[in-house]
Amino acid sequence: MTTTTAGRKQKKTLIRTQGHERRRSLENKDSISNRIVASFLGLPEYEQAQTVMFYVDVRAEVRTRFALPAAIASDKKIVVPYCVEGILELFLLEDMDELEVG
Repeated sequence: MTTTTAGRKQKKTLIRTQGHERRRSLENKDSISNRIVASFLGLPEYEQAQTVMFYVDVRAEVRTRFALPAAIASDKKIVVPYCVEGILELFLLEDMDELEVG
C-alpha cells in the first residue's frame, strides 16, 4: 500500500468516525429523519420510479422504517439490501413482518 493510499484510507476513516459521532449526538433524530425522508419521497424521481431501494435504519442512521409501510402499500416494488454470508443482496420487501433483527 502506498503512502498516498494509506493517507486516503486514514482520512476516510476519520471522516466516517466524525460523521457517526455527529449523527449520534443529534438530539432530534426523528424530526430530522422525517424531513430527510419527506424530501426523498417528494422527488419526481421517486414518484416516477417503479422500484425503489430503501435501507432499513440501524443505530444513528436516518430513520427510514416509518416510511416503509406506506412505500410497501404503494404500487412500487420496494427492495432492501441484506447480507448473506458476507455478500450483499437485495430482497423484495412486501410486508414489514418480513424484516428480522440483524
